[in-house]
Amino acid sequence: MEYTPAKNIDEVITNLNTVIDWAIENKSAYGIFPALYVVVTEKVKEGIAQGNVFEDGPRMEKLDVIFANRYLEAFHQHRKGLRPTASWQEAFEACDEFSSHLILQELLVGMNAHINLDLGIASATTVPGKAIKGLHKDFNAINVILNALVDDIKHDLVDLSPRFGWILRHVVGEDAILEFSIKIARNEAWRFAKKLALSPTEKWKFEIEEKDFKSAKLGQLVRSPGFIANLIIWWVKRAESKDIPKIINELRANAKAKVKFPHEVDPKYLQSEE
Repeated sequence: MEYTPAKNIDEVITNLNTVIDWAIENKSAYGIFPALYVVVTEKVKEGIAQGNVFEDGPRMEKLDVIFANRYLEAFHQHRKGLRPTASWQEAFEACDEFSSHLILQELLVGMNAHINLDLGIASATTVPGKAIKGLHKDFNAINVILNALVDDIKHDLVDLSPRFGWILRHVVGEDAILEFSIKIARNEAWRFAKKLALSPTEKWKFEIEEKDFKSAKLGQLVRSPGFIANLIIWWVKRAESKDIPKIINELRANAKAKVKFPHEVDPKYLQSEE
């Protein structure tokens, strides 16, 4: 699989679909995260074209491309036997261990790496310095699209994972089991983006390594949230679909039907810390 970093949002979509097609052909769990991510990217492209969804369309495309390239580069590094960031290493190792992880875990460990680490870096790279504050609304917008989609799609997982419905009915929030909150991740990503943007570029390497270490630890927790939670995960996994191409195709199809623009989402998703 050849890879050239994307230069625009159309190339991002092409590259993501290439990963998905490869994953389907090879029955690989590496296609689960990009199955949702490509739909989000297509929605961002649509919003840019409409001209009234984001404050600055060209800036949003630049952010989207830098953001996506971090995932794509990490994926191709891993496939070549190179070591990506520790956060993505956790996500890819989870893919290799799909037989013992839930579909939701695969999605969350990927989102952990991409939101907790990559989004802050991409944001600070797109708008460095004090100007970063002007990015806040569009930063929230891309998160609103992604977060609302995952919030909706988890209910569709019941079709692929019948016992997952038991968790939704009887456990006070699946985030309580996985110790992972997308909203918290988003707010942390914004704080990291501001910290990085306002730091001298010579300090970026240290700041990024420190954040990557913390994000990787969170990724480990998503993969293995503790003895009791692991027992529940084992029980749920036994009834979950093992057909990876079916999982990827259903996630992508359901996501296309559910992905929303920020103004279509409940206002609570727009509440994040400045």
